[in-house]
Amino acid sequence: VNSDMLNRLYSRFAFCQSRNNPFSGVPRGTFVRSIKNCPALIADLHRTTLRSANAEPPRGRIRTWSDVLVDLECHEFDILTWTDVLEVVRWNREIEMGMVAPDSQGPSGHTSARGRLGPSIRASASRERLLSLIGGHEAAAKTAPARAKAAAVP
Repeated sequence: VNSDMLNRLYSRFAFCQSRNNPFSGVPRGTFVRSIKNCPALIADLHRTTLRSANAEPPRGRIRTWSDVLVDLECHEFDILTWTDVLEVVRWNREIEMGMVAPDSQGPSGHTSARGRLGPSIRASASRERLLSLIGGHEAAAKTAPARAKAAAVP
């Protein structure tokens, strides 16, 4: 594993820890926000592969540190310990090495399988609001009567 990136994540984690108890956990949202508020770190997370330069080549899907960040964001625990972070890194490296199936459930409580982008939601009201905000009044006006008529039918 790339030790420079791991040290940078640890620095962010230690920064977020309680000043009174350096062995305490960190709220997941606080840790993720701390990482995202550092533009240089975010850029490096997306560019840097999980493995170090001299490590054996991956047999599975190549993972970057941004995959670790996604897993941390989706972690089932609201309070993360450094051990939780290391477990997510280990799991991502095992996926990269082909030791774990990409669709298996990881320490964050979800799978890393790609394809499904998220839950399906109704976006029509949001779409119309967005169109009206960006100047698409005409498009929103054209779709609004049809939607109102459809909603009125029992």
